Formats: sequence, C-alpha cells, structure tokens
Amino acid sequence: MATKILIVEDNDLNRDMLSRRLLKKDYEVAIAINGEQGLAMVKSEAPDLILLDLGLPGISGWDVAMQVKADAATRHIPIIALTAHSMESDRDKALAAGCNDYDTKPVDFKRLLGKIENALGRPAAESAAPKTPTPAAGGAGIAETQTLIGVQPSQSPRQTPVPAGAVEDVFFTRAVPLQDLSSDTLLTSAPRVTFEGHCVPCIGGNLLLARIGQGGMGAVYYGIHPRLRQQVAIKLLPSQMAEQNPQMVQRFFREGRAAQAIRTPHLVGVLHVGQDDVSGLFFMVMEFIHGLSAGAYLRREAEGGRVGLSEFVALRICASASEGLAAAHAGGIIHRDVKPDNILIPRKKANEPENLDFTAAKIADLGLTRSESDDALTMTQQVMGTPGFMAPEQAVSARDAGKPADVFGLGATLYALLSGRAPFHNSSTMKTLMDTIEAKHAPIQQIRTSISGPTSEIIDRCLKKDPAQRYADAGELAQALRGCLDALADSSSTPTILPQ
Repeated sequence: MATKILIVEDNDLNRDMLSRRLLKKDYEVAIAINGEQGLAMVKSEAPDLILLDLGLPGISGWDVAMQVKADAATRHIPIIALTAHSMESDRDKALAAGCNDYDTKPVDFKRLLGKIENALGRPAAESAAPKTPTPAAGGAGIAETQTLIGVQPSQSPRQTPVPAGAVEDVFFTRAVPLQDLSSDTLLTSAPRVTFEGHCVPCIGGNLLLARIGQGGMGAVYYGIHPRLRQQVAIKLLPSQMAEQNPQMVQRFFREGRAAQAIRTPHLVGVLHVGQDDVSGLFFMVMEFIHGLSAGAYLRREAEGGRVGLSEFVALRICASASEGLAAAHAGGIIHRDVKPDNILIPRKKANEPENLDFTAAKIADLGLTRSESDDALTMTQQVMGTPGFMAPEQAVSARDAGKPADVFGLGATLYALLSGRAPFHNSSTMKTLMDTIEAKHAPIQQIRTSISGPTSEIIDRCLKKDPAQRYADAGELAQALRGCLDALADSSSTPTILPQ
C-alpha cells in the first residue's frame, strides 16, 4: 500500500508543485487548502505524514500541529512544517508545537524529500511502495488513456498501432487533420503514445494531434482530452521562455485562473492549467472552438474582394464579444489585447463550415490579462498589446490599461471589421503607436458611407483619447451595441444577417 502524505497548503502553486513531485515519487497525496480542512482530513485520510504550511489563514499551522499532537489517535503522525520565514525562532516554535521537522520556502524538493524519508524512518534512497501510475491533475494519465481509448504508451513509432478510428468511433469526428509533430522543437521532451499508427505527444494526459496557432506566450495545439472525452485546445509555454522569465510562468497561470473564475458562454473556457510531470512543460487545456477567428473571417472576406463585413454581422460579433468582456470586467479582469484575432466564432454545425454562429462569438486569449488589484507583474513603462488596437494610455504604459482600454480595443475591432483595417496603422510600430496617442482616426463613414449613424457614434466614443470619455466598461458598451443592433433591425424589414 502506498505511503500517503497530506499537504496542508493554501497557495495553489505550492500545492501543485508538491503534489506533482510527490506523485512522481509514487506517494499517494491528499490535499487540504486550510487548517480546518486539514484537521478534518487528518482523521478521514489517516495520512502517514503531514506537510504543513505554518502561515495558513484561519486556524494557523501551529494550531493545527498542536491539535494533531494533542489527539492520541493522530499524535503518531510525523509533521514537517513549511514556512516562508527562515528565522530560528520560527523553527523552535514549530518544533515546540509538535512538528518533527521544519523546512523553508521556496522549497528545495530534494532537501525536503530527504526530510520526508527521514521522518518516515526509511533510507533516503528508498522510495514509497509501487503504485498504479497516477494521472496528472486535470487530465488522464497514460494508463487511463489506454483504458478509455485504446491508446498505448510508445517508445518507438514501430510499436503496435491502435486500430484506426478508435477515438473517432467512440467520441467524435476529428475537426483537425492529424499532423506529424515529430520535428516540433517545442515538443522534444514530451512523452509519446501510439495513436492510429502514429507517435503523438502526450502532455498532462492530453493527446496533441496538430499545431493550430502561435502566439507571444507559446503555441496552441489541437488535441483530445480522454477523461472528458472531448476535443480541446492545449496551449504550451516554451521551456526556454519559462526558464529565462519566471514572470511568464506566473502570467501563464494567472491567465488560466482568470478564465476559470469567469462563467460566461462568451469567453473561451479553461479546463485546467498545470505542469507536465515528464516534460516539465507548462500547459493550459481550453475548450476547442470549431470555427474561425473574427480576424481570419475578415481576411477571407477580403480575399473575395469585399471591404469589411456587413454592419449587422460586425455588430453581432462585437456585441457577443462584449458580453464575454463584460463578465471579465465584472470579475475585475482587464484583457489588454482585444482585437479581431482574439475573438472566435464557432460554427453552428461541424459539417457546415460556412455557417458561423455570430451570436456565439467568444473572447479568447487572456495572456495579457491583469487583475485591477494586482499590478505586480506589469512594469510601469512596459508596453503590452497589439499596435493599432491598444488604447493611447496603454501605448504609454501597460499599467495604465483599465476597463476603458478594453473598450477602446473593442471599438477598434468593430472599426476593423467594418473597414478591413485597424483605425490606426502606419509604416512602423512606433509610428502606429504615436498615431494612436496623437492622431485622430478617419471616421468610419468616410471609408464606408453606408454605415449607420448610431454605429459610427459608438466607434467614435470608444476611440476617444481620454478614457473618461469612453464607455466606462464593457457592460455599458454591450448595452449600446445591443441597442444599435435593435435599431438596425427595426430600420429594415429584412435585415442582412449573412455576410455581404
């Protein structure tokens, strides 16, 4: 039977790191996020050892330790205290409370593992009892993958293949053709499994079948989530980027947590964010949107000789996106990179590629998001966003980007969907930024005389230089866009909903 360790820790990153490393060492892990839950789980889980954060909210770690040691049924359980402080007095206080050992944060796992082995009374080289491979959090492990869909771990492309169509027959028709990812340098360290006669990467229990996107914070892949039995998009943060800039890792996790905290059909959902045990790659599992970005749709229409989208369609897309942005703003989240390429339009049916559902458009990519209450990851003079769509104040400093900056971005997006170009564009990035700060945009009715007055007024207000003169937030903008849509529909007995 595997040795069980109870982790009592309120910091999610510390919990994730400790649980993953311990699972990799074949320990069984139970997790509590506060002192009250920890005390309850000491009795319900009967752990062999407790890793206890001393700085817990509510019941402190010291109090938890004293209560565990005061109970005859649990006092035999060794406790290793964890704290961000390295003061000798803290160590003495922890030992006085009944802890068997003490370690400081940030945790040196090799050092901590030695203390765990010592507290359990076994040589440091001895590992816990063997156990069935445990799936990575939020995804299915290799063993479970094999049970669910017949996928087998692979050391070589020549391993016995899985019958063709095994996944599709059970779950769905694949939306993206299988690609050969063997030469993808980002996936060099990823383990492989055999699927339809091909060796495919497996990250966090998810099968990666094709690369579908590339952004400033890594690549996005199309894949399969076996446990949830659904198609997913998996974003990976390159190892080199993570090593060179630890803040990118923090921003990556912040994006995942921000998306998970917002509940709206108009924001691309995040299912899980974590670090793969084998490759060490940081990954984010998101819902897969079978459709086009608003930017891709605009470019496709331009290839057909059309200048911009119909006014009704452009308003529909932006009104739907504004609902997702409004939910983010209500949760205190600022996007900071609203543009056509970050709005996804799903297809109504998978077998009808031309039939896009504009009313279901979703805001995507919270990679540059920040909380209104936390500027720790944004340097004052740092510029973040996309030139041509970022607000003047954001072009000067990313920290100055509040809700009105997102309003500017959505107004610029509406302008681009109608005109085929951003409201500010020049021969260089610097000139585009300077135009954004100093120049006035060309009125949309100057480019397309058929655009209605109300739509033109919404765009002009969104693109005001002074943030105070714009709509206060995306909720206020969403209301204006809905009103404009209603007025446009009422002005015509047969409004044009399909593209021009």
